[in-house]
Amino acid sequence: MSGRQADCRYAARETPGDLSAAGASSHEWSASPGRSQGSASCSPGRKDDPRKADPERPLTHEPFLDPSLHETVNLAHTELYVHLIRGQGMFNLAGYIGDYTSNMARGLELGLTFPYVLYQLLAFSSRHLAALHPPEQSSGYTHRAIALQTTAVSLFNAASAARSVDATNCVPVLLFCATLSYHVLADTLATLDGDLDAFLARWVHCASVHRGIYTISVASWPLLMGSELSALLEMQRAFTSRLPQGDDCADARAMLDAADDLTDEERGACREALRMLQVGFDAGFQEDEQATGRYQMIFSWGVLAPPSFSALLIEKRPEALVVMGYFALLLYYARDLWQVRDAGAYILAVITAHLDPKWQLFLREPREKMLGRTRFGFERADGSGKV
Repeated sequence: MSGRQADCRYAARETPGDLSAAGASSHEWSASPGRSQGSASCSPGRKDDPRKADPERPLTHEPFLDPSLHETVNLAHTELYVHLIRGQGMFNLAGYIGDYTSNMARGLELGLTFPYVLYQLLAFSSRHLAALHPPEQSSGYTHRAIALQTTAVSLFNAASAARSVDATNCVPVLLFCATLSYHVLADTLATLDGDLDAFLARWVHCASVHRGIYTISVASWPLLMGSELSALLEMQRAFTSRLPQGDDCADARAMLDAADDLTDEERGACREALRMLQVGFDAGFQEDEQATGRYQMIFSWGVLAPPSFSALLIEKRPEALVVMGYFALLLYYARDLWQVRDAGAYILAVITAHLDPKWQLFLREPREKMLGRTRFGFERADGSGKV
C-alpha cells in the first residue's frame, strides 16, 4: 500500500469479565498513534489466537466463529438497529453528504462483512439512547453500550485490519474508528464530577483516540479518495483548511503574544489550538444555509490541536487552560446537542476555579457569555468569591 503507515492501537483498559454481567459502569479505550511504513495496524490479540494463523485469511464473518466474543442477538439489539436507522441526531457533530438512512444502511451492510463495524454502530446507538432517557432508565442502555463496544474493539484487534489497511477494508476501518471516537467524546463530555485533573486526563485520552483516525486517514489517503467516502473527506478537508475570520478569541491571542513562560514550540501549539477554535466559532455563526457541519469543530478539535498542547493541559499550564476555556465556550454554544449539554459550563467552572485571578482576566469572553445562564458558578481560586 502506498503512503505512510499509522500504528493505531486500541485496547480496553477495563474489560468486564462477562459482557452480559450486570454492574459494569465505565470503560475507556487507549489509542497510541505512531509512525512506520506501509499500512495502519492495530494491536494484535494473544499470540496463540488461531485466527492469526493466516494473515491473508478472509475477514467475512470469521470472528463469529468464536462465541465468547459476542452476546446472543435479541430484541434489545433489534431496538438498537431500528434506532440507528431512525436516530438522525446521533451523528449531529458531522456534516452529511447524501441521505442519512441510506448511509446507515450502507454502514450496517459493511458490518455484515466486518463485524467490528456492526458492533460499534450498535454500541453508539445504545449510548445515544442512554442520553435520551432519564437516569433511572438509562443504565441498561449504558451497560449495553459498554458490552457492545468491548466486543467491537476485541473483534477489530482480532481482524487482519488491525495489521494492514488496504483497498478492501479502508472504508470499514475508518467507519469503525470514527464511530468509536464519537462514542469516546460523548463519554468524555458526560462526566461532570468537579475534578479538573480527572477531566483533563479524560480529554487527553479522547484526543489521542481521535488522532488515531487522523493517522489512519493519512496512511490510507489515496485509497480513501478512491472510495465511497471521497466526497465526505473532501468536505472535511475543506472545513479544516479554513482561515479564521472572527475575533472571539482575541483576549486569548493577546495572552499568548505576551506569555514569557512558553517556549516557541509551546506557544505555537497553543496558537494552533486557538486558531482552530476560531474556525469553529466562525462556522457556528454562519447563516443556516451555509452551516453544514456547524459544530464539526467540537469533534475535530481533539485531532487538530497539536499533541504538545495535550501535554500542556496535563501539566495544567495556565495558558493552555485559558485556551481550553474557549473550547468550553464553543461547547456552550452547542449545549442543545445530546453529547454536550452542560459540558461547556462545567469545563469553564473547573478551569476558572483553578486559575489565579490574573489568568481569569483572559477568560472574559467565555465568562460573560455564560455567567448567569448556567447552573454552574465560577469561584475565584483564592476563595474570595464569584468571578
